Amino acid sequence: MFRASRRAALAAAVFAAVALVPVTSAAALGTPGTGTVAAPVNTAPSTSSVTASGLSLFVISDSVVATATLSYSGPLPDVIVAWGDGARTRTSPPIASVPGRPLPTAGKLVLQHVYAPSANGAGFIRHVSAVSPASAEELVSRDIAIIPRYRVTQYAVEFSPLNHCDSVAEAYTEWRVFRDGGGFPYKAWEFDRHTADVGGVGLPLPDFQPLPDSAVSVETTVASAPNVAYGAWEEDPFQNEFFDRQFVDFNPLRGSRTVILTYHEAFGHDCRIQMRMPIDVHLLTPGYSGAPVAGQ
Repeated sequence: MFRASRRAALAAAVFAAVALVPVTSAAALGTPGTGTVAAPVNTAPSTSSVTASGLSLFVISDSVVATATLSYSGPLPDVIVAWGDGARTRTSPPIASVPGRPLPTAGKLVLQHVYAPSANGAGFIRHVSAVSPASAEELVSRDIAIIPRYRVTQYAVEFSPLNHCDSVAEAYTEWRVFRDGGGFPYKAWEFDRHTADVGGVGLPLPDFQPLPDSAVSVETTVASAPNVAYGAWEEDPFQNEFFDRQFVDFNPLRGSRTVILTYHEAFGHDCRIQMRMPIDVHLLTPGYSGAPVAGQ
């Protein structure tokens, strides 16, 4: 009854997350820069511990990484750590003392495991236990919540008109492009593009060029993934030409891809533009270095 209620409490704390992306070390992602924001999620690691005679188990989870610490008194025990997903890690106690290095009588062993995200990206619970290999008896155990987190990076936005959006008397079109929402600061770009020769002869289009400082990155779960709006208008001395904003979904479930946004003038004229942006998604494995990671 106690274990069931404990699992129910953990289940209530687990919220949606995402899969379908390659695994990468968090260290490879680098330090977040000015274009990085943290989504409003609870990123505090999940921790738990329990003690048995001469052996205690402490478990911490961060994203999909679980770190188990086995503390012992007496000789280092021969145990198997079962991670609850079919994977097992067996400790390797020494079978004899080495001259000048007697067998330890107390200490701890730290092991790590990386879980595969669920297919639908939801958080989940796993039962972690230390098991005797001789008797298959569960010595100590604990349930932990696994809540995957991801780094979603949108690289530089490339912009191009698809046709000349001004009169035949003008060779350049004047643009204002903006980004809004998703927890990122509002940002706008103003520039001219040469889209026709004087006399209305069009130049080859599209002609994609990057918007400066338009790359952004967010660390998120599926449940907290933002939508970011991009919009634009073409400035004209007589009448501006407006485009309805469109949204880029930062949900990690969509995976790495290139997003292409095609805009048609909002009030029925023939002005058209396009924006495209590569998006990269990586599953975070913070602090993971393999198993075992330490022994004392």
